Amino acid sequence: MKRINYIIFTSILLIFSCDGFLDEVPQSSLTREQFFQSEADFRSALTATYGELQGLESNLIRFSSLNSDETTPGIFGRNSGDNFLFDDNEYTASNIAFQSFWSNLYDGINQANNIITEGEDITLPVAQQELVDRYVAEAKFLRALYYFFLVTAYGDVPLITEPTTSLENLNVSRSNAEEVYDQIVQDLTEAEPVLEAEYGGD
Repeated sequence: MKRINYIIFTSILLIFSCDGFLDEVPQSSLTREQFFQSEADFRSALTATYGELQGLESNLIRFSSLNSDETTPGIFGRNSGDNFLFDDNEYTASNIAFQSFWSNLYDGINQANNIITEGEDITLPVAQQELVDRYVAEAKFLRALYYFFLVTAYGDVPLITEPTTSLENLNVSRSNAEEVYDQIVQDLTEAEPVLEAEYGGD
């Protein structure tokens, strides 16, 4: 009987003590609550937002001048079937270039939205705050640039100015192109007074 009581008592103890034991803190990734705590965090996020420009170069050429007389598929240094399709105006909406272009731009927009939202809510020592304010202005410029690429390529597109933080705001309807241009103008107007005309290499 003692043995059965001991087993029952131990089982109850284990059941009610597992709560905290099973809660794990992620070791391999940062959450929003852990990030955006310092000027360095904002700088890292901004660098990633600029990084989206690297994936855009080939698609910008495809969409803007490859199907004209300005350039040829050889500019890419390889004979890609996709490039010849664009050169001959024989591409379709199912071409992977459209999906990668779209994803690149919205990845950059979401990163910019994170910086803008978090940057407007944080207070840091003056020197760091001035840098973060500049990073927010640069993020607004990048968001405007990415939306410019989107609206000139696709016309009406979803206009998202808040970070995507859950699965709830993934299906966003397209906004009128005029609204997108208004947002572009607003972002550039807000960024201009904060940014210098030029910066040094450092």
